Amino acid sequence: MAFTKMLKNFESSRLLEIGFWRFLPVFALLVTITDGLNSEGQLLLELKNGFRDEYNYLWNWKSTDETPCGWTGVSCSSYYKPVVWSVDLSKMNLSGTVDPSIGGLTHLKFLDLSYNRFSGSIPKEIGNCSFLVFLYLNNNQFSGPIPGELGRLSYLSSLNICNNKISGSFPEELGNLSSLEEFVAYTNNLTGPLPRSIGNLRKLRIFRAGQNAFSGSLPAEISGCQSLQMLGLAQNHIGGELPKELGMLGSMTDLVLWENELSGFIPKELGNCTSLETLA
Repeated sequence: MAFTKMLKNFESSRLLEIGFWRFLPVFALLVTITDGLNSEGQLLLELKNGFRDEYNYLWNWKSTDETPCGWTGVSCSSYYKPVVWSVDLSKMNLSGTVDPSIGGLTHLKFLDLSYNRFSGSIPKEIGNCSFLVFLYLNNNQFSGPIPGELGRLSYLSSLNICNNKISGSFPEELGNLSSLEEFVAYTNNLTGPLPRSIGNLRKLRIFRAGQNAFSGSLPAEISGCQSLQMLGLAQNHIGGELPKELGMLGSMTDLVLWENELSGFIPKELGNCTSLETLA
């Protein structure tokens, strides 16, 4: 009799235990639905963990919110399920490093971290933000190379990395940026020759990369940049003769190459650049 009663008690407690463990995932899901911050918000909080926010500009980035759409510097789409499409943290006196979690914001179209004091390398994971159109990292203290992974950003129209401490060569992969219209990289420590792949940038209008340490000669393939208006490469170590193919750039208004190591003659084909206003 006692044994039978004990067995029944054991079975009851066992059923309760099984019920608890079965209910636990449902309970966790309910908590996630009602109280949890969505995945993009969690990624942004990871990003913030790498920042030093001296003036507490990001005070309202809170894990208790359901989405990050009301946070300072964050804008979302107007879809039924909104996604983060813009992060603008420009001029907030932020410092620290940019966490690789930025690559998880796969709907991002606009990223502006300019005029802060960010250091460390540019995370290669930005190359996962495949819809990115505008990327502004200028006026910081970024160092290390330009990640070749940025070449995966087929929608990227404007890339500004000027006034940093970025070093290394110009990646061949950037020649894959078929939508690129503006590239600004002056005042860094970039070295080596410009790659021939630059000629693939058919939509490129502005290329400004003065005050670096580029060497070698200007590649003849630059003639492929048929939309080019401004070519600024002053204060580098570019040598050799100017390629006659520059004469094929009929839209060019400004050619700025002073303080380099050029030699030879100015090619007569430059006379075909009938839109040219400044030759320095």
